[in-house]
This record gives sequence, C-alpha cells and structure tokens, in this order.
Amino acid sequence: MGIDCNGAAFLKYCSKKRPFGKTATLGRQRLVRTKQDINLLFKYPKDYDLGNWGDDKLLKKEFGSSEIDIYDNSDYEGANKIADFGEPIKESDLYDTFLDLGSSEHIFNIVQSFKNIIQLTKVGGIIIHSLPANNACGHGFYQISPELFFSLYSKE
Repeated sequence: MGIDCNGAAFLKYCSKKRPFGKTATLGRQRLVRTKQDINLLFKYPKDYDLGNWGDDKLLKKEFGSSEIDIYDNSDYEGANKIADFGEPIKESDLYDTFLDLGSSEHIFNIVQSFKNIIQLTKVGGIIIHSLPANNACGHGFYQISPELFFSLYSKE
C-alpha cells in the first residue's frame, strides 16, 4: 500500500476536478518513493518534511482532503477506523473520496471489500482504486483487470 510518484501524479490529476474533501483510505498509505522524488513532483523545498508516513500531509496539502480516516483490520499502522473489509461493515460515515491504493487485493472476499467501499462513499463521490494488474504474481490474492471497474461502476 503506498503512493509512488506515478500514483501521486494520478491523484493530483484526479483532484483537479474537485478537492477530495472528507477522505477515507483502505490501509495506511506509505510514500514508496524518496521524499526528494515527491518534493520534485510537488515543488517542495528540499528540506520539506512529509513526516513518517507522509500520506496525511500530502492528501491535505495537495489533494484537498479536509479530514482523513484510515480503515484497517488493526491499528498496527495507525488506522483510526478498525474494520475487516472482508465482512460487511457497520459504519455510518460517508466520504467524498475513498482511496483503495493497493489493499483490496489482499482481502480474500474482495467482492465484500468493494461493496464496503461503495457503501462508505457518498452518492456522487469519488472512488479511486490503484490495484495490481498483470505480472504482479505472488502479490495479494488477485490481479485486477481494468474491465472489472467498468462493469462494477457502470450505470447498468
């Protein structure tokens, strides 16, 4: 789970339509590139400190997240919402933006994970997935075809 330079550039593109607002992430997002790479992408000074994880600061500063909740099945990496996304969740919060940046493929019941994400996203909200496709053998339970998302989120 993490935000690399390509992922950060994609999130930057997505946030141009509208700020992320109230945001949720599935799993804690670690910056997987050097701070220097991220600093170059966003033109920060070389000594700009994104912190240990960097995701909260980056999401707020660059993508317009007003508040951030992190869902995980434990608080090991600092999640503030503990839930098993392989099971139906009982949660009433709704989010403007939900980020699944490399987590759902690790959940055996991936169908339920997608249902939970949809349930937690406001009508008209944004769901952003960045999951492994081809050639990611041995990473998680699944490799996701982009066609899945066309079917999952189509009007039909």
